[in-house]
Amino acid sequence: MPERPDAASPARPRVLVEVLLTYALCSGLAALAYRVRALDEWFNVVVAALFLYAPAWVLRRRDLADYGLTARPLGANLALAAVVAAVVLPPFFAGFYLWAHAACVVPALRELSPTRCGPGGPWPTVLRLPPGILSLDPRRNLLLAELLVVALPEEFFFRGYVQGRLSEVFSAGRRLLGANVGVAVVLASALFALSHVIVQGRPTTLAVFFPGLVFGWMRARSGSILPGTLFHALCNVYIDTLARSAHN
Repeated sequence: MPERPDAASPARPRVLVEVLLTYALCSGLAALAYRVRALDEWFNVVVAALFLYAPAWVLRRRDLADYGLTARPLGANLALAAVVAAVVLPPFFAGFYLWAHAACVVPALRELSPTRCGPGGPWPTVLRLPPGILSLDPRRNLLLAELLVVALPEEFFFRGYVQGRLSEVFSAGRRLLGANVGVAVVLASALFALSHVIVQGRPTTLAVFFPGLVFGWMRARSGSILPGTLFHALCNVYIDTLARSAHN
């Protein structure tokens, strides 16, 4: 069904102010932490704490399960993450290297290449896994760190809190593959991308808007942040592996 105009809601200005203030505070503090060299080793932990505890405090009188902090139904959530990974990651492999090659060949695009440019352009040669990906030590396991310190805090903040609160004051939008995708999903993805630019200062990170839409759809489809968290962590490790495996 076409998206209908949003119904007037007295709560909308209050919710928007709440979300924007929380977003500005967390993104601003994360940007500050990113620029303090003494916090280099603790940066991800600081940001994880901000993105987990700030929305939890704002929502302290509400059930956090309503904002995606639940694993139920576990089987369906795991299956959703697996299906999305199977559908998205293979074509992304081709797109990643085709774009990296084009960016390395065209001088004007070289700054946008996701890998270093070498003779002949970047092509996968030898599989190079990120350090720690196979570590049996939980303190050094990269996948576990991506899951708990990066993906979970970001998904709870942007898809659980931001998208959840915005969905309370904006219409559900269109039905897409079993999920209502509307203004809340798009705005949460835009804020997700903008936060990366605010923190890292690199306009190219705006590209995370597009995977943000996928994470947002998964949240709307499942009612949980678990599938998006699993897929988010897998994407981070996958992209790192592709970049390391490129011909340089």
